[in-house]
Amino acid sequence: MIRMTPQWLWAQVFMGRAQRRLFQRGVPILAYHNLGSCPPGVRDPFLYVSTQMFDRQLGMLKDAGFCSVSLDALVRAAESQNNIVITFDDGYQNVFEQGLPVLARHGFRAIQFIPSELIGRCNEWMVANGDVPVRIMDREQIRDWLAAGHEIGSHSATHPKLPRLSPAQMKEEITTSKKRLEDLFGIPIRHFAYPFGRFNQAVSDLVAEAGYLTACTMMFGVNTPETPRYQLQRISALSRTALMGKINHRLQRRIRSIIAATLGRQR
Repeated sequence: MIRMTPQWLWAQVFMGRAQRRLFQRGVPILAYHNLGSCPPGVRDPFLYVSTQMFDRQLGMLKDAGFCSVSLDALVRAAESQNNIVITFDDGYQNVFEQGLPVLARHGFRAIQFIPSELIGRCNEWMVANGDVPVRIMDREQIRDWLAAGHEIGSHSATHPKLPRLSPAQMKEEITTSKKRLEDLFGIPIRHFAYPFGRFNQAVSDLVAEAGYLTACTMMFGVNTPETPRYQLQRISALSRTALMGKINHRLQRRIRSIIAATLGRQR
């Protein structure tokens, strides 16, 4: 008799039959943010995956025969079977501390997308909206991350919603972050991830013009040779229950925001 624990139910989604079929259609890029326990007061707890769950996910991928590849390799051979790309947005210190041992144990590599002007600081774009501060890797930690065989990419300079900026501001965020990271760490920065997943054609054009090879969105799906390289699709590593919870959580936040704005106008 199968014991239907939450872990068992979760496993039926992650690397279950539906997801395996999806992964056969192209190369999946998994999107993560934080690893570890979710601190009290966090506005979006679904940006956290426990270290134990992350360990379990990588174990399941390894057992299924998947190998992690770089975004460079994805562009060169997007049709390769059993390839997967592991990405982390924001460059959080908790990924460095808790993710490195897990990645090493399973023989996987990953890329962290870093807002270049916030290195060694925190998620200031979220704190400004009342969220909990979370530390971003400092220079030495990033160097250690690279020395362990992993990669970094750009997540803009200060993590704004790029389509809301003027063309000059967009260009500044996209180009200066690339140069800053290259100057600090002496490596080419070839990959970009749109902050908040927000982009439009003007933003994509500036990313290409700046010399990046790819850009990651938060659009759901896997990637084939036909996928535009500046609109790569990603999959959040959440169970169906967690995904529905995330959608509901963000919907409730949006409703509360609309109600608050309406009441404010009526006063």
